[in-house]
Amino acid sequence: MIIMRPEVESKLNSQMIQPLRTIEKGEQMSYYMHDVPGRMRVKSPVVKKNPKTADDIKSLLDLTQGVKSTQFNLTTGSVLIYYHPDQLQRSDLIELLCDNGYFDMSKAVTNDQVIKSAAEGTMKFFSQSIIPDLVLAFI
Repeated sequence: MIIMRPEVESKLNSQMIQPLRTIEKGEQMSYYMHDVPGRMRVKSPVVKKNPKTADDIKSLLDLTQGVKSTQFNLTTGSVLIYYHPDQLQRSDLIELLCDNGYFDMSKAVTNDQVIKSAAEGTMKFFSQSIIPDLVLAFI
């Protein structure tokens, strides 16, 4: 288990509780994170098409107590980490990846942010195109 200094944990928690940011149209998700207890997926541009970096991350995570296994997709830059949630927390893994230059939490979007952005885009589409046409059809 990774023991964090209180100031590091405080900084990490404040970064994770930041308000949802909107993903702009056409913006590429360069850093992404999604997790459920025991399974976390991160996407990072430093992994994309970079087998050496993937090997380095695998070695780092293999040495981390509580990590069960890892899978990599070099095409997307995705790292899938299976871990024991009773031994390791999401914040431990993020800190480890950030401290080693493999992830940037300040540039990351979460699954909730992606869904919120897609919902906002859908609502904007309906409110600007379909709803006015429906109103005109009933006039």
